[in-house]
Amino acid sequence: MNKEDIKKSCLAAFFSIITIGALTILTYKTELGVFLIASFGSSMVLLFGYPE
Repeated sequence: MNKEDIKKSCLAAFFSIITIGALTILTYKTELGVFLIASFGSSMVLLFGYPE
């Protein structure tokens, strides 16, 4: 891996953690979040993990 690939991977990991964390908070603080976490959590990992 070159430096650019590592930078993209770290950026994707950072935003995935933020997104999944926000969905986790929604799950435990609202009644609507329970329906969001499964679908959006996996979608965000794919979106941020494979942006190209």
